[in-house]
Amino acid sequence: MGCDGKGCEECGTSGYTTITGCPQRELTPDIIDLIELSDLYSKGLPPVAGGALDQTKSFIDAFRLLSHDQQIIKRTLGII
Repeated sequence: MGCDGKGCEECGTSGYTTITGCPQRELTPDIIDLIELSDLYSKGLPPVAGGALDQTKSFIDAFRLLSHDQQIIKRTLGII
């Protein structure tokens, strides 16, 4: 667990850490899975039977791509 901004061995006394490389290199596979499931849940696909946990990887990939494209279109049209 982090120092909550109080300072520790990782951050010195600043309470912050500078990331100088790709942030994904700092994430373990279980954390990546959690982030992906949280993203799907926020889009209405909960991690339950019949939901995200029962979908194929190709469906999840297509779902994510479609959601991303929808966000781009909404930003372009000034909807969000």
